[in-house]
Amino acid sequence: MNQNRKIILSLLVGIICSGAALYFSFRNVPLAQLLDYVITINPWFIIASLLIGLSTLLLRALRWQMILGPVKKIGFWHAYHPLVISFMINCILPGRLGELARPTILFKRDKVEFSKVLATVALERIFDFLALLIIFIVIMGALNVDSSLSLAFNGYQINKETLYAIRTKTIYVSIILMGLIIMLILPTTRNALGRFISWLPSVLIFTTEHFRSRLSKRLSIKTHAILDNIALGFEVLKSPSKILACLLLSFGVWLVTFISFYAIVLGSNGVDITFLQGAAVVIFICFFIMLPSVPGYWGIWEVGGIYGLMLFGVPKVEAAGLTLTYHFMQIIPLILVGLVSAWVTGVNIVQTGYHLEEASAEKAAE
Repeated sequence: MNQNRKIILSLLVGIICSGAALYFSFRNVPLAQLLDYVITINPWFIIASLLIGLSTLLLRALRWQMILGPVKKIGFWHAYHPLVISFMINCILPGRLGELARPTILFKRDKVEFSKVLATVALERIFDFLALLIIFIVIMGALNVDSSLSLAFNGYQINKETLYAIRTKTIYVSIILMGLIIMLILPTTRNALGRFISWLPSVLIFTTEHFRSRLSKRLSIKTHAILDNIALGFEVLKSPSKILACLLLSFGVWLVTFISFYAIVLGSNGVDITFLQGAAVVIFICFFIMLPSVPGYWGIWEVGGIYGLMLFGVPKVEAAGLTLTYHFMQIIPLILVGLVSAWVTGVNIVQTGYHLEEASAEKAAE
């Protein structure tokens, strides 16, 4: 019962935060006009967008199955169901706890060490990020953004300089990420990192030598085990052919996502943008939802979408209606599909959510 209360409390907090985020996103949008516009969007294009969007889960599951191979060889559906459940949990619980769902499920079902699977999830996110960054650089080079155009929205200012600043920062972040990955893959740097961490207790000069020695030994054993598990999770990076396959699947995921969004664009009145501009809008949304946000990214998703669409000349009401419709038709079906996967695999969402909160608390305590 205590578990249920914690999950219900998390859901209530998420709902309240989502409501606040949506309020600040739409407080300057006339709601009557917004609703009138939403019902004019062609329902067949909405259905097409929904189905195309869900198909990205198949590509993601195939990619994760490949990344997970060196750690644990599993079948496609064995990878698909935990992945979908993790995405669903991200939509209903705060703190992106869904990222911990796959390691938790595989640990309970297949006894695979948590840190090994978590490393594969992190690597999958890195492939997503790198593919998105490359696409963003290409699109920004292809699109002609008016340097004099500046858009103010809810206290934010976006213009050509802002977009190029985002591009530069994402390049720096990607370089840092790749450096960290290389450091963890190479045994020499990995062992050096382990030795450094095990040396840290020596600075605790106010404690006894016996205590420092015992703590150093425990840290050394635990740190080396975790680092070795993470390295195994990154093992797929030692195969050029698998790196290429993962990158191609990542580009495929984003291409299908762009097509899903553009289907909504084609069915929306008063929205006249190109496919590349639509892809840029999706990228803006992705950059915004990378920030800490509420469950389901409600509010912050809308800010990114409205920003992008207005930047390409779409009026505020149409931009808000299209973005909200696209968001709703991506999130709600994902939750339903996740519930089906939980039912098929026998995963108890309430218990899983409780264990994820415990794992998150333990991680924060460390």
